[in-house]
Amino acid sequence: MGAAASTVALAVAIALALGLGGGGEQEIPAADPAVVQPSVVEPGQSTPSSEPPVSSAPRPSSTDSAPASPPVSVVPAPTTGEEPPTPLSGTATPQEQPQAPLPVTLSASGPQQPVSLVADGVAEELPITVRNSGGSASEPVVTTLTLPAGVTALPAGLNGFAAAPRLRLDGLGRQGASRSVGCPGGVGSVSCSAAGVAPGETVTLRFRVVAARSAVSGDIGARITAGPSITLGLRVPVTVAPPPVVDGVELTAQAQWHGLLTTLLGQPALLVHVENTGTSSRPVKVRVNQPGQLRDQEKPVTCLAGVATECTTRAELTPGESVELEIEFETGQRGLGCHRDEPGREVQVQATLGTAHDAVTVVFDSWFCPDPPSETPVPPKPPVETEPGLPVPPSAEPGSEPRPTPEPDSPPTAVVPTPTTPAPPTQHPPHRSEHGADPRHEEEGQRGPRQGEPPSGGPGSGEPRQEEPGQGGLGGLLGWLLGG
Repeated sequence: MGAAASTVALAVAIALALGLGGGGEQEIPAADPAVVQPSVVEPGQSTPSSEPPVSSAPRPSSTDSAPASPPVSVVPAPTTGEEPPTPLSGTATPQEQPQAPLPVTLSASGPQQPVSLVADGVAEELPITVRNSGGSASEPVVTTLTLPAGVTALPAGLNGFAAAPRLRLDGLGRQGASRSVGCPGGVGSVSCSAAGVAPGETVTLRFRVVAARSAVSGDIGARITAGPSITLGLRVPVTVAPPPVVDGVELTAQAQWHGLLTTLLGQPALLVHVENTGTSSRPVKVRVNQPGQLRDQEKPVTCLAGVATECTTRAELTPGESVELEIEFETGQRGLGCHRDEPGREVQVQATLGTAHDAVTVVFDSWFCPDPPSETPVPPKPPVETEPGLPVPPSAEPGSEPRPTPEPDSPPTAVVPTPTTPAPPTQHPPHRSEHGADPRHEEEGQRGPRQGEPPSGGPGSGEPRQEEPGQGGLGGLLGWLLGG
């Protein structure tokens, strides 16, 4: 049965081929369908091939039909865009090419709120945050600030101007490290640099700025660069508030003298300097606890003199402004505070500006002040009288060594004797002995007066001569100046 079915199928195929190849319409008689019974395959036998076996029947003659062409297998061309077939396991695969790194992507940001400063106040933090969200590390980052007039940058961490930190780190594009860099100070323009920023890293450059009294609100320009190809720009608003009103005053004073021999006969004066060290503008009042009068002033003032002296400026002193005035005191003949036991040698000075006060004490010391008078008077010494022709008795006791005669304040006056003959006597220069006396005079005193010369202190000279101490030198000058 199996062979008969195969023969019938082959005959049908040949008939169809001949009909198609003839080019004409030919009717092919339909064959009765053959009943194909399934063959039973016994164990151990191989399954017949799907291809039909080659028939051994004779081919039809050429007179009946045209010869048939062999069948052509069509292989479809691969469709464009289809994935290549997955290589089988164990086969060699081509080497993968490395992918190019992603470029640097930097972004910069400043404080979310304007930087608020107070004129003459403390410094505030100004952070500039740079983030790298790319796939490669950047070159070193340099940030340059352009500061408005009156605003100055201080070095980060400078003592005495510490402010509450206001660092702000923006949310990172991906998980990464963060670091902070303290920046230097400067005026006008200041730059700060940091090392290159790695992918996913954030660096914050911390500036600190302070406003002067003359500063006004404005903008701070920030320029961020990372190599020649990356440049970013920011503008940070800055508000400057006026300082709070505070009274402050500083006082300095010193003693002065005017006139000839100022410390004895001159007029003492007080030089006063007052400065407004606060933030308010108010008049200044100066008070001295001694009566005096205004001698000179730098600005217009009004003074009242009584038991004390008070002077007030007519206009207000602005912050940082100063005034200088000079007050002269009425004193006695010897000057203010000449003697140390007089209470007027110290002068109290006070300055007031609003609620601020300052005070100093000035001492008027004389560099050429005479000694104070003694309470117990000293009686004068009586003069020494001598008889005519007798020498002055020595003050030393017999048997003791003679004491040297003290030199007088003025040089001794030479006595020229009256000559008895027309020829003038020979003049010899006086010679002092070790005791200070002329030996020739001592011998004459022992021998008595010369011939023709009246005796010293004799009847012809009237009363005996008295020796008084000299009044020359510095003691005489002081006595004349002081009326002594």
